[in-house]
Amino acid sequence: MAARKDFVGDINPTKLAWSLVVGVARLYEFPSQWNKNEVFSLELVLQDEKGDRIHATVCKPGLELFKNRIKEHCVYSMQNFIVKLNNGKVRTTPHKYKLNFYTKTVVAALPIETFAFNPFKFRPFHELDENGPTDGNLLFDYIGEVVGKEEVRGLITRTGDETKLITLQLEDLEKHKIKCTLFGELVDQVLPHLERDDGEPFIMVVQLFKSNIYLNSVNIQSIYYVSTCYFNPNIPEVIDFKKSLATDFVPCSQRISQLEAQPQYSVRDEISAGIVPVRTIEEVLNITEETSCWIVGTIVSLEVGKDDWSYMSCKTCPKKVVQSKDRYWCDNCRRVGFKVMLRYRLQLIVTDGSGCLNLIVWNKEAEQMIGKAAEKVKELSKCDKGDSYPKYLENMIDKRFLFKLNITYKNINSVEGVYSVTKLSDDESLMSSYGVPNSSSDASMLPNIPIAETDEDSNGHAAVSLSKDSAVESNCDSSCQTPAKRTSSDAVDDSPATAALSPDVQASANKTFKRNCGRKKID
Repeated sequence: MAARKDFVGDINPTKLAWSLVVGVARLYEFPSQWNKNEVFSLELVLQDEKGDRIHATVCKPGLELFKNRIKEHCVYSMQNFIVKLNNGKVRTTPHKYKLNFYTKTVVAALPIETFAFNPFKFRPFHELDENGPTDGNLLFDYIGEVVGKEEVRGLITRTGDETKLITLQLEDLEKHKIKCTLFGELVDQVLPHLERDDGEPFIMVVQLFKSNIYLNSVNIQSIYYVSTCYFNPNIPEVIDFKKSLATDFVPCSQRISQLEAQPQYSVRDEISAGIVPVRTIEEVLNITEETSCWIVGTIVSLEVGKDDWSYMSCKTCPKKVVQSKDRYWCDNCRRVGFKVMLRYRLQLIVTDGSGCLNLIVWNKEAEQMIGKAAEKVKELSKCDKGDSYPKYLENMIDKRFLFKLNITYKNINSVEGVYSVTKLSDDESLMSSYGVPNSSSDASMLPNIPIAETDEDSNGHAAVSLSKDSAVESNCDSSCQTPAKRTSSDAVDDSPATAALSPDVQASANKTFKRNCGRKKID
């Protein structure tokens, strides 16, 4: 009697004795956070004969047993797994569950001919344009010809390590183009192929890449450890791709145009050129796709107390730390420090007359608003009485700013969401162009702000922030979490990010706001 075989689509937590016949579409090692040279886990993307995929993890106790027995792009019979929720920060498959190997897991190699196994599931470029903003943390495979490149740029990560990135432009057979950013070792791997002169087009296959929105354009980028690239691989899809191009002999270096790096726009240029639109708060609350936009808002309330308007951070990175006597330990940098840095973490409510939003403003932007470093404000508050935030922060109330927001799927799916501010400006002439001149009148008298008529930037650009190690402090994908409570986007784990607080803010202009000096009613 033939052994019973299960399919990936049927897997659920009701039993352990699942029996699968699967191919390994992707296999990679995840390093220990304590020692990068030590393997913490073995990660696999498994695919059955129906084409369904599920993620699997071999934790440290099973590494010695399975590490040398499982190979990428091979087919295996596998039995007995612990089934867990697939709720990691990055998801290699859309499956609701993931598998964990344990002591009773059995693995046996099978002939590659067992079933027609193709380790790639290519996503059309037009689907990226249509669905990219709603992908969340899902990763996909893509194939395209490299038709453009930017110069290699160096980066310093938040842990102080040096790395590099390069942005390429890929084109499919329908002439759709997308920007693709590679980080770290993938940059060194691709560079020799960009200068080839064999007359062949340079077809690149990228596996498990993340969609990203930058300046309202959707592009893709690699994720540390998870993503990989194949350059002109000898697979049917690439062979067919080249045949469809039917081009004459042209050296690869001449087929690839040099792209200019995305300029760093000033606030005025970004708004005036329509690169990022200005919206009303009501329009922001009705947005259904991830995007970036500006709003003009008046601060009507500070939603912080005596101890949560700032936090102690590592001096090397912006992560929260706990100080012990004259030193601290940073979990992110994995090092001991001897003097903490005080950083702002301000949660505030702004209105424009069409509605109100709960915003989180981090250190760089908060210092720009207040004009003083957090440490200085703390010194000035030593004589303050009561259990509220420093009185000096009251100077922000009733002030108006242009806030740039990065709207994520978390904001879209949440009723009481907190929006992260990535940039701000107090340029009165700009605010007057999109709102009304500043006045001392009640914020509820502000009329609706007209929408800036703009066309979306047709030249998408890959984000320069690292998925693993970012030097950018504006943590756009974090909602109301302090940096210590965020997880790296490449971490394939079981722990979702933990919210620092649950704001109780109604998205309406008739909210009664609480503040240090009493209550203010917005009629």
